[in-house]
Amino acid sequence: MNEQIISIYEKYLRTRRKMNETTIVNYIYDLKAFSVFVNKGLFEVVEDDVKEWLTDKKKKGNGANRINFSISTLSSFYKYAKRNNRIKCNPMENIKREIVIKNEDEFRLTIRQIFEIRKRLEEIGDTQLMVYYGLLVSAFPMKQVIGGLKWRDINFRKKYMLIKIDNERSGILYLDDYTIEKLQLLRKERKKEGLKRGQIFITKYNGLNELTDDTQSYWLNKIKKIIGIEKLTFSIMKKANYSYLKTSRKFSEEKIELIRSHRSF
Repeated sequence: MNEQIISIYEKYLRTRRKMNETTIVNYIYDLKAFSVFVNKGLFEVVEDDVKEWLTDKKKKGNGANRINFSISTLSSFYKYAKRNNRIKCNPMENIKREIVIKNEDEFRLTIRQIFEIRKRLEEIGDTQLMVYYGLLVSAFPMKQVIGGLKWRDINFRKKYMLIKIDNERSGILYLDDYTIEKLQLLRKERKKEGLKRGQIFITKYNGLNELTDDTQSYWLNKIKKIIGIEKLTFSIMKKANYSYLKTSRKFSEEKIELIRSHRSF
């Protein structure tokens, strides 16, 4: 039932609201994650369900900006539901946005720290984590596509990877030498272990599973502890990606824009 509701809402965002595609993808991704968390009909949600979800996101290390985006996602959806008489009470009416502390918003990794993390991950020897970190720094794909990345979509010689953003859009990730090297190493390790899985990233908790949002939050928290910094979020990694492309790889603004939008050039 929720899948049908979300599908109709997605069509509304695209045809009536005329939002840009990236915003739509992120809204729908967030709404689906919320649907899984509450495990009930979206039109049956009450304020306490929303509060529990936001509390869970905070516990997993999501910052104020990310929390506020989720609040915006749900606010937009439930305003839509109220206007269409699908609900009597809007569960978002009393939900307050998080206060963004300026210092937190401006927190970023230095170039030295970006390379220091590589060095520390090498010392630990966690190849999958090296690949994950390298991917964020060199290409910064949208969070929701990372779990579905496939080995067959990598062109090792030309250093890029094809991605599927949604049912209608695909894209390309340009990878640096470090990430390509670690991908090759991870592939060798998988073959040695006899793991013939199509996905690049897998978790070994309770069997072999695809990468989840929770695991990505755990990995970022693990990297944070390794380097000994106060916080490390997806937003901070996005800034690190820009700094790396601009300062270390000497890319122009135009080329960075193409890379970050996953378009070809």
